[in-house]
Amino acid sequence: MQIRDQKINFDGYSIYGGIDVHDKSWKVTIMVGDTYYKTLSMDPKAGNLQKYLEREFPGGTYYTAYEAGFCGFSIHRKLEEKGINNIVVNPADISTTDKDRSQKEDIRDSHKIARFLKNRDLTAIYVPEREMEELRSLVRFQKSVPKDLAREKNMIKSFLTIYGIVEPEEISKIRNWSSKYIKRLEKIKMETEYGKLVIDEQLGILKFLREKK
Repeated sequence: MQIRDQKINFDGYSIYGGIDVHDKSWKVTIMVGDTYYKTLSMDPKAGNLQKYLEREFPGGTYYTAYEAGFCGFSIHRKLEEKGINNIVVNPADISTTDKDRSQKEDIRDSHKIARFLKNRDLTAIYVPEREMEELRSLVRFQKSVPKDLAREKNMIKSFLTIYGIVEPEEISKIRNWSSKYIKRLEKIKMETEYGKLVIDEQLGILKFLREKK
C-alpha cells in the first residue's frame, strides 16, 4: 500500500466482496485481505459497486461472489464488464449451521460469502455464454408448452362444468381441440359479460399456446 498525494493506493491488495442479492437491494460485505472492513446496503447495480470500490480502494484488485438464484448470470456479466472478478456459486456449497438456518440474515449471508471467497473455499459454477443461455431458455419454453396447453384445456373444461354448459352433441366427442371445435366454444353464450370475458380469455390463451406448440 502506498500513499500518493495524500491518498491511499491499494496496488497489490485484494479486496473481497460477498454479495447477498435481492431484486431491490444488495447487502455487500467487504474484506481487505484478512481484515473485515464493513457491510453496506446499496442499489442492485454493478456500476454502484464499481464506483464504491474504486473510491474506497483505488488501485486494488476486486473479487466478488454471489449465490446462484433468481437473477441468473446477468449480475455476473455486468460485474465482469466493470472490471470486478466475480464468481457465481452454488448455495449448497456454502456450509450453513443450524443457527444460520434459524436466524437467516442478509448481513450474515454476505459476510459468510466474503469470508469463504477470501479463504478460497468457493468453487465457481459454470457460466454459459449468453447465446447458449438464451438457447436453453428456448428449449425450456418449448418443453413447457404442452404442459401449459393441457392445463389450459382442463381449466376450460372445469369452467364449462361449473356452469353446466353442455357442448353440442356433434362435437362432444372431439378430443383434439381443432380450430372448428374452438370456434364452437367461442360462440358459447354466458349470462353476464364477466363469464364471457373469462371463457374468451381462456380460449385466447389456448389458441396462443397452440401456435407455439
